[in-house]
Amino acid sequence: MHTNGEERGWSGLVDLERGLRRFLSRYCRDQNVIDDVVQETFVRAAHYRTSLTAAERLGPWARRIALNVLADSLRRQQRYVLSREDDPVWEVLEAPPSGDELPPWRVGRWTLPHEEAVAHLVAALAELRADDRQLLGSYYGGRGSCREAAGECGVPLHLVKIRLFRARRRLRRAIERRLAARNRRGIAVGAVA
Repeated sequence: MHTNGEERGWSGLVDLERGLRRFLSRYCRDQNVIDDVVQETFVRAAHYRTSLTAAERLGPWARRIALNVLADSLRRQQRYVLSREDDPVWEVLEAPPSGDELPPWRVGRWTLPHEEAVAHLVAALAELRADDRQLLGSYYGGRGSCREAAGECGVPLHLVKIRLFRARRRLRRAIERRLAARNRRGIAVGAVA
């Protein structure tokens, strides 16, 4: 059973959230990663709370847990191998028999002629955040090098793959929203405004 001092110290963990975020921002710039690390820190702290012997050590103890969680997260990201073919936004269907036409593209349940798909892609790209557009353009418009994309975009090399994955996912969702909205308005999905 906890003493009254231990209870006060333990309840102070939530008060440390802002400080933990500031502390973690020295080691990581990605706010999504920091959010995940803070949540996991609280989960681990709750799990191991009996190992905290003095309430006044709560802050340093939580920071140590946060650093361990961040290190684990970065190790997992480095092991994740992402290729240009993983989670494609568009699936290019088999080319028609005549060599003059470009193959249709498919995203989700929609299949579009090449030109219309490109128009939707361009419009959806314009809806993305500037940093997503820059990273996608640097990686896919270049040689597909994470190192070059990191240098051009100012993203730490170990975060390029995960940010590419997230940017592609946001792009796919933007395209699907555009197509679903057109479908709800009764406009043929192959048509482009």
